[in-house]
Amino acid sequence: MPDDERGRYAREFEDGTHPPRRLQVLDAAAYALVLTAVVVALSVAVTLALGVARPWVGVKYLLFVVGLLLFGVASVKLRPKAAYSERDLLPANSEGETGFQALVQRLVALLGERYRLAPDERFSDAAKLLLASVGVLAVSAAMEFVFGVTIA
Repeated sequence: MPDDERGRYAREFEDGTHPPRRLQVLDAAAYALVLTAVVVALSVAVTLALGVARPWVGVKYLLFVVGLLLFGVASVKLRPKAAYSERDLLPANSEGETGFQALVQRLVALLGERYRLAPDERFSDAAKLLLASVGVLAVSAAMEFVFGVTIA
């Protein structure tokens, strides 16, 4: 990515080429936390809108299903391209910035500008999606095992 495109994020790191791994991990964790919070909020809204008799049970199951779907999509995106194939089924993208990633970057900027990364310095969206799917599944499991949200 040319420096003029990286403008607002560009800065020199110690080795001159790669950001510290802790910044990449912070970016991925922020992405996963924000995506998990959005999925939980949407699950609550959908369950309440449908008028489910026991809404927290509905939220738990919806989180489980969405978490599994996110896990599946992330797994397919992380899969390496086959040698005989000319294209990926769902290519992983780490170079562009989606609107959701821009939102996450604005939230990370609240911690300070030094925590922002250029799109080509971040982990791939597939890796961040996999981390978020684990977060969604963890919330679903916590609802059952910690908070006692069960059918019975």
